[in-house]
Amino acid sequence: MGVPLHRRVLSGGASLLMRAVFPIEGVRDYTCGFRAYRASILQAAFARYSERLISQKGFSCMVDILLKLRTLEPDPIMGEVPLVLRYDLKHGMSKMRAARTVVDTLVLLARNLAGR
Repeated sequence: MGVPLHRRVLSGGASLLMRAVFPIEGVRDYTCGFRAYRASILQAAFARYSERLISQKGFSCMVDILLKLRTLEPDPIMGEVPLVLRYDLKHGMSKMRAARTVVDTLVLLARNLAGR
């Protein structure tokens, strides 16, 4: 509620693009910053990626983590629980730099496509 139109368009566009290029069963919102992970999944991811597990700065790290988790064997089970984002109750300006986040995420997408 209260999310500006340009932010809804960016988030929706990012989710559509990511679902088309890197589909992950059970995930619709690749840009969500509110996630929970099983400790065992994070341990497996850290064992594989070490300090490279979170290699993106800013908000594109959410996509980075999902793309890395999807490569783990056996495939991790992912799901989402709907929530209502009350942006209208937010105090102050957003800390997300939209243009920087878009560029960072597109670069991440290109790197992952090249690594396929």
